[in-house]
Amino acid sequence: MKKTKVIASLVAVLGYVESVKSALVDVKTEPLKEVIGIVSGPDGTIVLSEWGHFWITKDLNSWTKSKIGDQAIHFNDITYGNGVYLAIGVDANIKHPTETHIFTSEDGEIWDQGSVPYRLEGVKHLDDGFYYGFGDQGGILKSLNGKEWEVAYSGNGDSQLLDVIIAEGYYIAVGKVCFSF
Repeated sequence: MKKTKVIASLVAVLGYVESVKSALVDVKTEPLKEVIGIVSGPDGTIVLSEWGHFWITKDLNSWTKSKIGDQAIHFNDITYGNGVYLAIGVDANIKHPTETHIFTSEDGEIWDQGSVPYRLEGVKHLDDGFYYGFGDQGGILKSLNGKEWEVAYSGNGDSQLLDVIIAEGYYIAVGKVCFSF
């Protein structure tokens, strides 16, 4: 098997990752292609590819390859918060999907699947304890547990949101437009 060097670095985002860690890891199997995100929680660090394959490690030395779900899902993002890993993606067989599949896991190994009737491009867990999903049409959804979602901002239909943060007590979303809510 081909030996590949993978650099895994974890950055402190909004105070949820208590320490910054980085390691040079020898992965003695094929590397992931089209990586879309990395997230760390108490049950391990996950590096996710856009087709649902991922590497998980508990110690940054020993990595195990696995897959979320068995469908053709094009994954967009992954996050961790409230004791739950959360990944989002859309059906790869639909040209213009209007639904997002949401996968949640408490341990990074067993994943539950749900969906929302919106096309989400990203998801983030913020300091207020909620997950926020954002994307097409400028809408923002929020959830406390990653399974039950409500509209936080309905959007204007003309924008695609790429990120959301809390700064100075304001929620700020950016993409093709920038606004606070």
